[in-house]
Amino acid sequence: MKKLGAFILSAYLATGSLANASSLNSEHANSEESACRQHPTKLLSSLERRQTVFQQITQGILARMDGRSWNWFVNKDFANKPSFELSLADGSFFISPDPTRQSLRATRIYGKENAITFEVSIADGVNPSSHNPELDFKIHPLLSSIDGVQFSHLMVANTVMPLHDTMMSNCWRSFIETKGALVAPHPSDPSEGDGSFTDPFKGPHRTAKTAGWCVNTYKLCLSQITGNSRSASCQKPAYVTSKGVCASTLQQEEGVVGYQ
Repeated sequence: MKKLGAFILSAYLATGSLANASSLNSEHANSEESACRQHPTKLLSSLERRQTVFQQITQGILARMDGRSWNWFVNKDFANKPSFELSLADGSFFISPDPTRQSLRATRIYGKENAITFEVSIADGVNPSSHNPELDFKIHPLLSSIDGVQFSHLMVANTVMPLHDTMMSNCWRSFIETKGALVAPHPSDPSEGDGSFTDPFKGPHRTAKTAGWCVNTYKLCLSQITGNSRSASCQKPAYVTSKGVCASTLQQEEGVVGYQ
């Protein structure tokens, strides 16, 4: 799993489009709660927070367009200046063009291991010549990373990503425990471990353990985490493992579907 946080930061520095990156590196706090407020999972965990941020980014872009069309803005306005910064209450986002399509990128750097990039494009059915377009936001899985893990490797539809033995933060663990549903582990997982933090219980038989540390599997609904609207269904869910305190019961789920 490639660690992209540092790569993204250095890439922006190399292009001169993240001149104030050092100020973002100081966004930390002594307490875990404060630290998680400056972590990408804070944005991913709340649809309302994302919608507010998207609205603020939209307003900033429209103000920058200054009555010009989307086509003109994307193709011409960035010719001499590669990006600009939007300072929002939730943090600074850097707006830059996507060289491969008629869209922009909105990036927030939380630190060398954490970054989120959204692809910003006009909504389906909107004329590219519009001077006041509705904008659509989608997370860019290749240019986003959490705790050093590229988003495209972090949550993959119908796949179990074994993250229990990686250096994932407590912010990430809290996020999946809150947003995910605890499900049965993969039936082929060998039962092993002594229940310690360094050698947790693992495999199907770990569901009988109520004390100690276990490798738990969580189901996450990608559309509810990365989307801009609330989805009632959970199509193509992703699964991740995490090391945590053993749970005595599983949530009522249909099980881990789509295992290969």
